[in-house]
Amino acid sequence: SSSFSSSSSSSSSSSCITWASSRETAREELRFGITAEDILIGVKTTGIFHGTRLPVIFDTWAKDSIVEVVYLSDDAHVSGPMETVDLTKLYGVKISTKRGHCAKTDAILKYFIKYYDMKKYLVIVDDDTLLSITRLIRVLNSYNASTPLYIGERYGYGHRASEISSSGYDYVTMGGGVALSRKAIELRSRCLRCTCPREDTPDDMQMGLWMRYLGIPVSHEGGFHQSEPHNYHENLLNHYPAVSFHRFEKSIMTGDIDPEKTKEVYDRYLKVKKEEQDDPGADATKANDFNDDVENDASDDGAEPDASASNSDASSSTSSPPSSSSTAAESVARPGGEMPPSSSNQAQPKLSEGDTVVPAPTSSTTRDDL
Repeated sequence: SSSFSSSSSSSSSSSCITWASSRETAREELRFGITAEDILIGVKTTGIFHGTRLPVIFDTWAKDSIVEVVYLSDDAHVSGPMETVDLTKLYGVKISTKRGHCAKTDAILKYFIKYYDMKKYLVIVDDDTLLSITRLIRVLNSYNASTPLYIGERYGYGHRASEISSSGYDYVTMGGGVALSRKAIELRSRCLRCTCPREDTPDDMQMGLWMRYLGIPVSHEGGFHQSEPHNYHENLLNHYPAVSFHRFEKSIMTGDIDPEKTKEVYDRYLKVKKEEQDDPGADATKANDFNDDVENDASDDGAEPDASASNSDASSSTSSPPSSSSTAAESVARPGGEMPPSSSNQAQPKLSEGDTVVPAPTSSTTRDDL
């Protein structure tokens, strides 16, 4: 989003520098009144992982989550405070694929529309995704939830630099989590082209196609991560406060999940300390310190960055936060409720006539794990 970036160059053609301004600084100006009650987190899981992955999620970020968390599966399971929703009872066994998971994600979107009519965001994560709830709320609060939104770590497929009109598209990789506004999900529910070619089509890539049909771009967020922390440069992790990481730590000896090491990763990168909870701008300060270091290095090389331009776009695009009169109790629509009636005066989406691209499973997107 242009609201979060800027560039500057010196007057001399021989010396030029371009840098990204801090998104966390812009977030202090872009607040849209989103609270924990406005968000639902859906953990996409399956029966074989109920006893191994879900306890790790619960013991790290879910047990103290102020955002409602539901475990959406192809099998019913109750273990202590964790109870899974068996989606097959509503949508059939077609969601029980070992890879791809398009049918399961399609069912999750329908489930959200049917039972959670007061929620403004659905965040879908894998059952081996680690989350920072505080930072997730902060990110979503910097977007206008009344618009169609598709947020996460952006990947691309099929782009060709040599083609004037490319059939490629962007998509949010599912491992780091994807956040969808209610508006985006409602538009998808009325899109006749937005279906699964196969039950095991890669869900993240297919969702990218659906959003392409609907004209909803990816809003890339650098804090969402498809992989583990050791796969990212330290400077990048310092610049974008982490919202998520994908995959748990495993024992070198057995290859099984190591809950203690996973908890260490969570505590180091995602667990928000008290001062950050008390001061929503703490991440902005950290990011600004990083930017100052970059600018100081640039100054040593003779560049003269124009700091006054860093937030001009963010300031000009700020909208007043929408008011919400719903209470926390009203915001949770439990299973058993009726599907919200569709608005008769809401315009139907205009679908593009572009080529239909069915993504073929590849080694990077066909995963045995969720």
